[in-house]
Amino acid sequence: MQLAFIVNETAGQGKQVWAQLAQTLTIPYSVHKTRCPQHATEIVTQLARDADALCVIAVGGDGTIHEVLQGAIHYPHVIVGACRAGSGNDFARTFSTFSSAADIERWYAQQRTTTHDVGSWDERIFMNNAGIGFDAYVVQLANMSTLKKKLNRLSLGKLSYVYFLIKGLMTYNTFSVDINGVQYDRVWFVTISNQPYFGGGMKIAPHSKTDDGMLECTIVHRLSRLKLLSVFMTVFWGGHTRFREVTQLQDETFSLHVREALPCHVDGEAFINDTLHVHVAVQPHRWQNAQNE
Repeated sequence: MQLAFIVNETAGQGKQVWAQLAQTLTIPYSVHKTRCPQHATEIVTQLARDADALCVIAVGGDGTIHEVLQGAIHYPHVIVGACRAGSGNDFARTFSTFSSAADIERWYAQQRTTTHDVGSWDERIFMNNAGIGFDAYVVQLANMSTLKKKLNRLSLGKLSYVYFLIKGLMTYNTFSVDINGVQYDRVWFVTISNQPYFGGGMKIAPHSKTDDGMLECTIVHRLSRLKLLSVFMTVFWGGHTRFREVTQLQDETFSLHVREALPCHVDGEAFINDTLHVHVAVQPHRWQNAQNE
């Protein structure tokens, strides 16, 4: 089993976390540092082509893990691990991660894994969640700001989502969407989840599981700006599901139709939809997670 680390030194505490690991690791490994967006996917693809058995450990945030997974899901012999070093770290709230070199070396001796689903948003893959509307707009604001980087350096990165949520609340306009043939109006956002958490610990889909072959769709609609803030105040423990303006669905596929270009995201990577029709589907048991005991 080859062991490779993919390190994003610009993500949260990535540089510091890797420095600590490198000082104490005693097993053979290679290290590859990312230089630009999507570089982690390229690295995994090349490593996978040259290895018979490979474990890739991402040292970075959810964005880095997301890129690693984009490459790994195409190769059944690749196992994905992670060390928490980002701002939100939603991946680590559900999936297994490593906290130290000792964790990694214990895993290497036993090499236990678990198998998980992913979701597809048209051609894009997500491990945590994907969305359209206000949540993606908040992600876009956060990613464009220098404040998030400053908070990351203070280990307060997860607060950036809350800050930009309140800021975006004052300016964002609702929209209409058709989901699996049902029309929803005055929609703030639609989030489709493969696991419970998003936005740095918000429990948006409390019953979502990563290995059940299903996705959960959360629709927040027909409520005022002030009441939306109340919803977000309860989402950290899943209390938002009691609001009548929050609709939750479960299915293997979702077909979304909108009337305009809107902010979207997959695993916190923001973009503007280039089509008014989006197809979302679960891909069961597509990847292996290194299981830290």
